[in-house]
Amino acid sequence: MKNLLCLLALLLCTTVFAQPQQVVVGVSGNGYVTRQQDGARITQRGVTHWTNPKSIVSIYFYLHQPTTADLSLYAKGHSEIKVSYGKKGFKVNLQSDDFTKVPVGSIDIRQAGYVRIDLQGVSKSGESFGEIKQLIADNVTGKSNYVKDFSDYWGRRGPSVHLGYALPEGDTEWFYNEITVPKEGETMHSYYMAAGFGEGYFGMQYNSPTERRILFSVWSPFDTQNPKEIPDDQKIKLLRQGKVGLKVKCIDKYNREVTFVYCEGKDVSAEMLKEGMALHYHMNFDKCEMYDKFEAAAKRCHKGLWLQEKIEKPWDFRKKHRKENE
Repeated sequence: MKNLLCLLALLLCTTVFAQPQQVVVGVSGNGYVTRQQDGARITQRGVTHWTNPKSIVSIYFYLHQPTTADLSLYAKGHSEIKVSYGKKGFKVNLQSDDFTKVPVGSIDIRQAGYVRIDLQGVSKSGESFGEIKQLIADNVTGKSNYVKDFSDYWGRRGPSVHLGYALPEGDTEWFYNEITVPKEGETMHSYYMAAGFGEGYFGMQYNSPTERRILFSVWSPFDTQNPKEIPDDQKIKLLRQGKVGLKVKCIDKYNREVTFVYCEGKDVSAEMLKEGMALHYHMNFDKCEMYDKFEAAAKRCHKGLWLQEKIEKPWDFRKKHRKENE
């Protein structure tokens, strides 16, 4: 009897789980103009300013198992558009000034993974092909994922992971953060933030297999999307700019390129050491004696970091904590 009850409960759970469901994919969080980007826009209203027949709008969502799906669009306009899934295409007529559910057709999704639905304008009676707010997939079985439970802004910009630490009591004059991204941990287009604060961040971005960029961004604490509204005392002002150059000196034991950085012909490392804004880590190449002199002079004058009575150098900190964790 117990076995029969367990089997019945299992069948009921399986039946509930397999029931078809409706997936409503908002275009504002899951749509992208993937061709001829000047001919359409993705806004909070979905697809807007859609004027170019060469523009393609792609909508993405993720399914965890194969399924069939009956597609519809929540749209308005007066036009004919093409809706495509792979090699299968549907001609759809929009004939309404108000948003309404417009049937598209059925598709057979044969494997789990991302589903891409493309929209392209065919003909229109006005300036625009219309507006598309949602892609609706009915009779879908299995779990689905797409941007729906949080704002479109966070969904479109990609996953974001932040680590923090408790600040010591009292005023903090400076802090030191260091980040190392292992080769096997690099993911294309990822941004690795070494330091983040209320109105800015600093870190490095993996742009391509041959390109990495150091990004430093600061913005005004004044809450507005119109720069003209920012008061003068809260504006971010560019104090100086110049051309930055790198000179690769060697490859260290961790297979990293060690470089000299120059800004307008000046050695950035030397300038930072002079102001007490950096520490000299000795390596086996030239300029060591000169760097030592700059660091010693800043220490005598109690500049920057040297205002403190005792400094724990980063390499000593790492060595100490590495031993503690062994």
